[in-house]
Amino acid sequence: KGSVSDSNLLDDESSIPDNGEVTFNSFMGGKVSIAAKAKQTFVVVIDIVDGVDVENSVISAEITGVSAEDDDSDDVKVVINGSTTEVSTDDTVEGGKELTVKASGKVEITADAGNDANKDVKTILAGESATVFSADVSALNEGADVEEVTFTFSGANLSNFKKTVTSASLYLDGVLVKTNSNSDINGAGTGATVKFTNLTDFIVPQANVEVAVKLNTANIGFEKVGKTLLNAKAVAVSFAKVDGESSGKEITPTNLTANAGAKEFSVVPAVVTPSVATSLNNSSSAEIKITANAGNNREANSNSVPNTNVKTLTFDLAGTSYATGTTLTLINTDDAAAKVTATITNDYTVSFDLTSGLDNVISNGGSETFRITVPAENDKTLSLRLIKTGVVYTVGGSADITTNLTKDIDFGSRKY
Repeated sequence: KGSVSDSNLLDDESSIPDNGEVTFNSFMGGKVSIAAKAKQTFVVVIDIVDGVDVENSVISAEITGVSAEDDDSDDVKVVINGSTTEVSTDDTVEGGKELTVKASGKVEITADAGNDANKDVKTILAGESATVFSADVSALNEGADVEEVTFTFSGANLSNFKKTVTSASLYLDGVLVKTNSNSDINGAGTGATVKFTNLTDFIVPQANVEVAVKLNTANIGFEKVGKTLLNAKAVAVSFAKVDGESSGKEITPTNLTANAGAKEFSVVPAVVTPSVATSLNNSSSAEIKITANAGNNREANSNSVPNTNVKTLTFDLAGTSYATGTTLTLINTDDAAAKVTATITNDYTVSFDLTSGLDNVISNGGSETFRITVPAENDKTLSLRLIKTGVVYTVGGSADITTNLTKDIDFGSRKY
């Protein structure tokens, strides 16, 4: 009566005859009284048996008999669809409804390399947060109520994953669902997992949306818990304890078990940002400015902020007409006397080693500018682009760290 709830239940019948006719005549609490000029809604709920043999079946439901009387126990007329009808057990009342039985609920997770979180390799400054992966998810036939989500990661060494990632945040269609705790994060060897359990409002709609994970990282260094994490990637996403939002029936999800297009991410004690200080379009030499940011990270054995040491700079020279083997020179603009050289390779790249004889140390928040020159030869053209992985550096004696730029940096072109 009124709406579907246990407290409003009037009657239920479990023995349905072959002709499908059901009579409700044993109302709990007795007859239902309706005041004059008032309205009362009655709802009939039909439970469908499980099984694929009933999928796409059509059920027609209609009222075939109504018994009503007034306070004087006289029969009353019933208005159905605007018609006043004297209803008896022999009458068929207009106004039926057809119901199509759908298949049980389904939910599927699929990889999508086009999602913003999946487009580029990432270098994350320790102590900050970053969304490292998202997948597409959709439900069919009904919404899916998910209680548990697990992301699986792989990498060469993930034994410090739990120390590096303090917690993680789960998003559905861009909305934060839950931030877990460190106890939900585990890593060992080449694998790691991030779990979200006891979810109460993770409802996958009947539309394509994204499920994403953001990692919240710890600072690295003296009296810090974080550790450098290199080249990890999300390889799988799974749902567990899934029920149909409407039916309440258990759903077996189609999980993403192999994410071939996963992009790697690293968590490091400092990040470097290369930029164009002087372009070949405006000068006979190019200058690259490199800025270092260590955030709140520290040296391994002291509370000092770590310095960054630039090891190599690699450029693509496509469009250059200088011969392979031509020598290019790199100097720090603060010390023109010291220099390093490199030659153009057969695939027209050039890579400078800054570890011998050049000031390559950058303090936190500071920058260094390096100038690249080439011997002037008539009618020769030099084109320079720093490749996305073109800066290799270390921080306070760390292992080599490689930049992961979203695109090459163009330093222009000049004809001499």
